[in-house]
Amino acid sequence: MKSTSYDIVKWPGLIRDFLLGSMGLLCIGFAIHSAVNEKLQAAGTLFTAGLLLCLFSSLARFESIKGLGIEAKMVALSEKLNEADQLLGHMRNMVGLMADTSFQIIGNLGRWDAEIPKAAMLKIVGNFHELLTSLGEPAEVIEKKLEPWHLSNERDLVYPIHGALHKFVQFQNQVLTEQAREAPQGDATIRGQSVSDLFDRNVDFLRRVDKLINSEIDEFPEGVDRLIRDSDVGTNEDLLWLRRQLEGPLEELRYYLKHKSFKDKGAWLARPYAWEIAMDFTSLSHPIAKLR
Repeated sequence: MKSTSYDIVKWPGLIRDFLLGSMGLLCIGFAIHSAVNEKLQAAGTLFTAGLLLCLFSSLARFESIKGLGIEAKMVALSEKLNEADQLLGHMRNMVGLMADTSFQIIGNLGRWDAEIPKAAMLKIVGNFHELLTSLGEPAEVIEKKLEPWHLSNERDLVYPIHGALHKFVQFQNQVLTEQAREAPQGDATIRGQSVSDLFDRNVDFLRRVDKLINSEIDEFPEGVDRLIRDSDVGTNEDLLWLRRQLEGPLEELRYYLKHKSFKDKGAWLARPYAWEIAMDFTSLSHPIAKLR
């Protein structure tokens, strides 16, 4: 049906070209007749008019026609019109995408304790990426525009690790408190170390954790590994357990930092924005851990 309607639309143009060509040939015929009868001025005028009519009847078939001071570039004009149509299409896509984003913000962030669903955010970012690519934006320019999105995701992967480290130190403080309570009266040491010094050690560990989260995110995974490796907070068993708890989240963060994409998109979508790493201290050998 589409090709039929298109052919019908072309008929007026075909009739016009036929009439112009016929008139052109008729003028050339009269020009020859006038030349035979020695009417050279009339013959020249008729021949020029006939030539122009024939040229205009076939103008759409030529990229460039030069003659008698007339120049037409129909193909170039057609290409410009096609570019304009494509630009209008991109503009329509942009308006639709901005409308989707605006309605997501109005519908979700306009309420208390509300947020744009992860799946919707992922779709919006994907549509932006496709639109910028279709507009001819270089890949590095697109990634530059997506930096705020990547930074937000990286922070979402960092904060649970930060929270887990805090939980670990809180548990160690509880262990110290219980050990100090069970120590002989007047003895302010645990395994030869001052209880006060041990608490200061834990505070220093937390200070270094907070310093890490305020540094460059690219350095965070290695900083956490180094912090646990060099630490003496708790026993070696405790630190080995902590490293195992953080192994998966740290690997996920490293993957995103390198590829700017999620290692397991399904797992990321299934988690809430503010998620926490489960810390099951009951597997540790401390008596207090069995009470948690």
